[in-house]
Amino acid sequence: MVKLGSELRSYHLLENPKVYEIVISLNESENNTIERKIAKKDVEIEGEFVKLWLNDEQYIDKIPLVAWEFYIGGYQPAQKWLKDRAGREMREEDYEHYNKIIVALGHSDATSDLAIAATNAGATVVTHLFNAMRPLHHRESGLADVALTDSRLNVEVIADGKHVGDLSIALAHTAKKRQFLAMTDAMSAAGMPDGQYTLGGLTVTCADDVAVIAGTKTLAGSTLNMERVFDRLLNVYKFDLLDATWATATAPAKALELDSVGSIAVGKKCNFIVWKDGIHSVYKNGNLVHQN
Repeated sequence: MVKLGSELRSYHLLENPKVYEIVISLNESENNTIERKIAKKDVEIEGEFVKLWLNDEQYIDKIPLVAWEFYIGGYQPAQKWLKDRAGREMREEDYEHYNKIIVALGHSDATSDLAIAATNAGATVVTHLFNAMRPLHHRESGLADVALTDSRLNVEVIADGKHVGDLSIALAHTAKKRQFLAMTDAMSAAGMPDGQYTLGGLTVTCADDVAVIAGTKTLAGSTLNMERVFDRLLNVYKFDLLDATWATATAPAKALELDSVGSIAVGKKCNFIVWKDGIHSVYKNGNLVHQN
């Protein structure tokens, strides 16, 4: 499961070798400028693929329709990336990067049948529920639907208030109870000043507790630490103390089959935190190692 989670994250960060597979094509033209507005009249749907006209001469072909229409939050990355570059020249490196986006989006759009097959094959954890996934739909169900209804699956949810809305947090916790794992998705900028950082070879801009790929609105990890996640569970999402503790300690330990940690019990490591409206003190192997 750790291997599968790492593979999914590598797609999210456009690091997986498979994102270098060429799936789209660009016709030859002397005019490489994006002159069209990327509106409906610029799009030709041919079966399961899209031909997109960038100007009167040049087009991108073989864009998978599912990737073209895919939503993350309130926007469609495959379309927005091009719209944000209107008036610019489509250079070779831009074309290669756009191809990576299309491959990553395609790999993120698992249907419910594929999700069930993966679960039957042994999958037990769903990484970053709701993010870069097919949205919940009353007819066309996907990975999120299976994750919320299959008792074999634990779900990781990024509880920073940016990746997942409050009602979706409540929905996931109501559906999964003791299989809800609260995550930070923290990157190297966690605890650091606002500025630019690097993640997976990409430049990330961090400001006001939000990390995005530079020049875009695409989230790139978070700057949250687990203390703030625990505080959000208690004070924003109104978890009781037991539920918040379970989501941040016990459930993750159980999902990873770490029997020596995750709760206070005979025979387990004596690692725990004393909480008083924030971290008061930290104990490791029964010894005080930090105190505020």
